[in-house]
Amino acid sequence: LVATLMLDRLGSREDIYITLTFLLILSFHLATLFPVLRLQYVAVFLFGPARTFQAATYYHLLSQKARYSPEYEGRLVGYGNTMVALIGNVPPYLIDSFVYNSDALGSVARRYNAVDVVLFLLILTSVVLPIYLSRTMNSNVAHDDDDDD
Repeated sequence: LVATLMLDRLGSREDIYITLTFLLILSFHLATLFPVLRLQYVAVFLFGPARTFQAATYYHLLSQKARYSPEYEGRLVGYGNTMVALIGNVPPYLIDSFVYNSDALGSVARRYNAVDVVLFLLILTSVVLPIYLSRTMNSNVAHDDDDDD
């Protein structure tokens, strides 16, 4: 319900709703980084909303006619979902194998913490998406204004 209201209110401001989703996901992962019981509870409560916002904004972004032509929407969703499935389902097995079967860093706990920090840093790199959306949205608005002349 909250994701729907946010998307209805922000509509074409994809940079803002992707940023809000990014911050929610970042908060969830930040809460999981520390072995503090209260933060773990925060992570539990953030998980559902973070995943819901992530899925809602993903499909909303792909449905933007100003960004993606409707005749390619089905193909775009299919390719996008294939990438999500590959990225979401293959690396966990590799990471699990590293954490439990490797001798690096001396212990399972250290390997787990190292993986957690690396994944958090990788999530930080996704900040480029809202920046890109903001810049391309602003250039699309400028092009639309040029077309009106």
